[in-house]
Amino acid sequence: MIKSIKIAILSLCLCFSFTTQAAPIKVCAVTQLYGFLSELKQTYQLDVYIDTASDLYSAIANNEKQCDILLSYDEKLPISLIRSNKAHGASLVPIAKTSLIVLAQDPKLFANNSNQAIIKHQLKSLAIADTRLTPVGFATHEVVKKASFPTNYLKDKIYRAEHEYQILSMIINKHVQTGIVSLVAFKGIDKQNQYSYYLIPQKDYPDLLYYAVLFKDSINKNDVINFLKDLRANTKLNNIYLKYGLKSLNAY
Repeated sequence: MIKSIKIAILSLCLCFSFTTQAAPIKVCAVTQLYGFLSELKQTYQLDVYIDTASDLYSAIANNEKQCDILLSYDEKLPISLIRSNKAHGASLVPIAKTSLIVLAQDPKLFANNSNQAIIKHQLKSLAIADTRLTPVGFATHEVVKKASFPTNYLKDKIYRAEHEYQILSMIINKHVQTGIVSLVAFKGIDKQNQYSYYLIPQKDYPDLLYYAVLFKDSINKNDVINFLKDLRANTKLNNIYLKYGLKSLNAY
């Protein structure tokens, strides 16, 4: 009986140590990760600041925002912070990946992940992100130039946006029929059952990776390092990644 009580107390202590920290970890992250990080706040003590990549850089570079860790959808932002001596270069690592989808506010258009509307030239309009500005834009360019994704027939019905949230807005407000965005961006919108999407095969575009980097002026280094280790290797987080359109890098 006493042995059982000791085991129970030890288990409780282990669980408690998993969630207890000296202070909240200050996380600066791109908008796409809002839902994912909101759920992680149930397990970790996080102080989360969400913004666009350009506004994040401005706030950090001008010392308007202090972070322990940055989560970004590409290497450009963390590398800029490393070069400006704000972040540790050796800490820059990929933590997850997402997928590219063709999205429509029509639950039937891509029902059961069918690409027949694409193959049979049935798209009425398409929004795509600028090739030069984001990884999603570059990946989209790789997709639409393939014969398996015909777009010539659309002519003046292809609309270009700076980033995928402009595309989401165009789809939500029914300014376009379809658009190419990341799965993680779609998972952040409401009433998802009103939409359908085609999951573009991974072989058709480069990996869309999310990265983490640690800041030099963090005063909470041990907890931040442990948090980063969990983001990369804790299999208990895999289902949370999937829920928000991501795949943990330890999952494959």
